[in-house]
Amino acid sequence: MKKNKFKRTLTAVLACMLCFSTFAAIPVYAGDAVTVSDEKLTEIVFGEIFTTADKGTAYTGNLYIESSMGPAYFDGVRRGDWFEFDLNVESAGEYHFCFSFGWMDASGTYRISIDGGETINLKNTVSGKGWRHWVNTTEAKVSLTAGTHTIRVTMGGDGPNIYSLKIAPMNIDLATGAEVGAVTPKESIAMTDGSSPSGARTISGSTAIQFNTTKVFDGMDISSASWNNNLGSLRVSLFKWNTSYNKTLQGEPLATKDYINPVDNSVLQFRFDEMKAGEYLLYIENITDNPAEEIGTWGNEKARPNVRSYVNGAEGGFCPAVWILSAEGVEDPFIPVSPIDPDSVILELSDTDLYPWGDTVEYKMNADAQYGVQFKATSAFKGCEVYIPTVPVEDSTLTLSLYKWTGNYSTTVKAPPVATKTLTNVGRSSWARLDGDFPADEYLFSVTDGTEGMSVAMVEQASDKANHYLHTAKAGISLVARTVSDAAVTAPTAPTAQEFISGDSVYWVGTDGLDRVLPTASETGEKREGKYVGIFYHTWHSAFAHSDVVNVTELVTKYPEAILDYNHPAWEGRTNCFWNEPLWGYYNNGIDRWVLRKQAELLADAGVDVVFFDNTNGTMNFIDAILILCEVWAEARADGVKTPQISAMLNMYTYNETAIQIKELYDKIYSKGLYQDLWFYWEGKPLLLGYPEEVKRLENGKEIYDFFSYRPINPSYNEN
Repeated sequence: MKKNKFKRTLTAVLACMLCFSTFAAIPVYAGDAVTVSDEKLTEIVFGEIFTTADKGTAYTGNLYIESSMGPAYFDGVRRGDWFEFDLNVESAGEYHFCFSFGWMDASGTYRISIDGGETINLKNTVSGKGWRHWVNTTEAKVSLTAGTHTIRVTMGGDGPNIYSLKIAPMNIDLATGAEVGAVTPKESIAMTDGSSPSGARTISGSTAIQFNTTKVFDGMDISSASWNNNLGSLRVSLFKWNTSYNKTLQGEPLATKDYINPVDNSVLQFRFDEMKAGEYLLYIENITDNPAEEIGTWGNEKARPNVRSYVNGAEGGFCPAVWILSAEGVEDPFIPVSPIDPDSVILELSDTDLYPWGDTVEYKMNADAQYGVQFKATSAFKGCEVYIPTVPVEDSTLTLSLYKWTGNYSTTVKAPPVATKTLTNVGRSSWARLDGDFPADEYLFSVTDGTEGMSVAMVEQASDKANHYLHTAKAGISLVARTVSDAAVTAPTAPTAQEFISGDSVYWVGTDGLDRVLPTASETGEKREGKYVGIFYHTWHSAFAHSDVVNVTELVTKYPEAILDYNHPAWEGRTNCFWNEPLWGYYNNGIDRWVLRKQAELLADAGVDVVFFDNTNGTMNFIDAILILCEVWAEARADGVKTPQISAMLNMYTYNETAIQIKELYDKIYSKGLYQDLWFYWEGKPLLLGYPEEVKRLENGKEIYDFFSYRPINPSYNEN
């Protein structure tokens, strides 16, 4: 290669860091040539020797320099892409080299040619740890003569991201920069089960890892994710394990650090004084000011053996991608951990169970949550219990009530309970009990007012012994609850239909802001059988509520010339807009329960029969916002508000994405029988708007496909 601008001289020397005996290469900086030392490690950082102006000459194909997320590197790597640069070799000899890469697996095949002749093939077998978690590939050897050589690197496959090339004489370790054998390199040992599904997850509250290691360690690497906007903050703390999860977190951390707005997909380098072998808890919490901002980690669905993960205090589930750093080798250092709580009660099958036996999942408790079990006792009993798997670190409370059943959930809870008690200091993995002497009858056992951070256990299938209620609505899942003493229980009666408040909204009149008068009932006529009123409803506002507010009316008033000019500077960077400020302010309809309740009441007054969620982009259903809406609207219906029922308009064009949406809706709502009285039926089945054919290709596709009725959508953005 002839262009001098790609050549430079390494003018700095390596610094030997005797503390912990680590040696780091100084990256190459601007000069006339890239000089390879015959004594030290040389690291060539590609984001520093190439610029975007070099595209097409020094590097080609899909390759590009990514510099918006921290230190620059090669991104967009595709098979056949190549880049080249010159090396000035000080002394002839044997060298070894590797690339520093970032990826989620062991991708990377490199074909290195020297002066257009000799070719070396390097196939990487080292597993990556993250998109921008730079680790060394497998090493290769090369004999180089003294002088200048042109190096071309051609990629043999798609991916990974490439940060640098490291090259050194054979006696210099590529990992430490020290003499081979002089320094024991720090090994990073993963805490996840790499064979389980991987991905990125937000941290809404906290996540934690309990581990017991036989090796000393002095750091941990955490693969973070902030979904491309570099916003959101995490606090990482390390605790010595002390008897139980809650007691551990009540102590002082051994080390803690805040990571404020880290670069997306960056590695959070958590470093501290050397820790002895022993049992610890790594605790990661979201400390972002805006609760709608997304911040989290990469990871796997499971922790590795002898490691326990927690999500919001609950055992199991997603395990963050975390590695401990130790100089004592890569052998598995993890031994069995202690119980979460020495007083934990293990679930066992009982004749008094009001739920079917099966795997349990945790559902959150808070001030808004309501869970209930309707059962018919044919003999006297001594009380009811509910299983509480997770409680917050601080004191926890929970209210248990027993009502005589009177037709349906709504009418039942309006009467005084026959017994109620607020429990304090509820234990983790324990049965919370309401004691008493109760005669044979039909009852509703109610669980309410739990402290934030508490959860109840559910079996996600219906019970033949009891009816179970989630946020006042009958559900196809079962609360883990039981009677005290050997009460005989039979199937309960079917709940009666909910009575709705009959308002006078049919006689309302109105005029809008443009002086348009609404038609009256005398003009429109009476309600017609078989006709329904639907409205498009945007739950996706919840995903963008954290964005800067753009009021279009104010903007075009200030810049009237921008109305017909898409490229006007006033629109720069403005993608999420409000036409004007809503009546209730710039609310988040994914968390603002007051707004959701008010909308339910107004839509009921307007006689709207069904809302169609706008799920028309990608695979996004905004499922969390839908579930919150269902909670609030179920409670409204229990109060006599005839809310609209629900359906969804799905992706308009990409039918494989539509299939993903249908499966998520089925898995999260319909298969569990959640909020069934809110479902909008057509031809005897819940209705969805979209093209479902690709669903049949899924593992349980026929079951899902047959569950719904469908109507295709044919959108048009033409003026006609």
